Amino acid sequence: MSSELVATIITESDRNVCVDRLLLLEKALYTQSELPSQVAAEILPENQANIIAEALKKPGVNYRKTILQFIKELKQLEVVNITMAEEYPRSLLITFHQKLTSILKNPVVIKIQIRSDLLAGAIIEFQGRFIDASLSKRISEYFDANRAKIMKEITKGL
Repeated sequence: MSSELVATIITESDRNVCVDRLLLLEKALYTQSELPSQVAAEILPENQANIIAEALKKPGVNYRKTILQFIKELKQLEVVNITMAEEYPRSLLITFHQKLTSILKNPVVIKIQIRSDLLAGAIIEFQGRFIDASLSKRISEYFDANRAKIMKEITKGL
């Protein structure tokens, strides 16, 4: 039902904003005399409003039940935690989200955390498994593997 709506959600904050707006829409449908598509257009971004309006204009649809179903499906999306050294552009997050969705064969949302001590790269965690592709990890591994050689070079100059 909501695969089109799910496709518009990239990050956890996108999902939270969409859920909040859907809750506002659900309340507004019963307090305003406008058509559901007009109310949706006032509350949601255009792409999401069009998806919701299509679902609500089907004959005999229960507005509240339909909106709550959208909310339920959004809340059930699995979360991929990504810890990054800095904030990346939205275009890069969209590309990354598309690849994750393709690899996992399920829609997901990205929860982003920023940690400047990573220097660059990212740590990706999903369902208890993680990949540390940060620069700080690579530097640490390099120094651990070459500690004796590095110490020898340092002490040679003294």
